[in-house]
Amino acid sequence: SRMSQSPRRFELRLSIPADPTYRVVATGFAVKVAEYLGCAEERASQIGTALERTVNQVIDGASADAHVEVTLEATPGALTIRARNGPHRAETTCPLAE
Repeated sequence: SRMSQSPRRFELRLSIPADPTYRVVATGFAVKVAEYLGCAEERASQIGTALERTVNQVIDGASADAHVEVTLEATPGALTIRARNGPHRAETTCPLAE
């Protein structure tokens, strides 16, 4: 089944503590965003996992009180996830369709 390309374009920014207990909140948020953009449940779950991996790339060695800036940018057919912790940056682009 083909998913129609979403016309929605937006950018959301989150700032989450580096503490791993807060990461589940950002992951869940990414899943909801993907569902809002029309992704099937399995694809939305994969996007949540991609967010977790992207955040993990910038979190190593972060102090307990550090924060990670997470940006979710939706463009037609894709969701780009950016994570930044001081000088550490990571980016992943996920197609919305399988």
